[in-house]
Amino acid sequence: MRRVRWRSCSFSHFFVFTAIIVVVLAMVWFGTGSMVPVFVVAVLMFPGTYLNTADGWRSIDTAKVLAWTLVSIFII
Repeated sequence: MRRVRWRSCSFSHFFVFTAIIVVVLAMVWFGTGSMVPVFVVAVLMFPGTYLNTADGWRSIDTAKVLAWTLVSIFII
């Protein structure tokens, strides 16, 4: 039987409750119109998108970027 890590279990519950709270708050703020799904998706997707983008920027090899920049300047 595989052991479940305590952190992964608690974070999954945190995200579920956060989603429920955000949906309820959006319905209180915006009513039940078409703005609620847009707001909920934007709020819930922002942290993951931000963290993945920041991680991608940190993983770029600056030497290769500089080399390709110099190559493209001399080709054009």
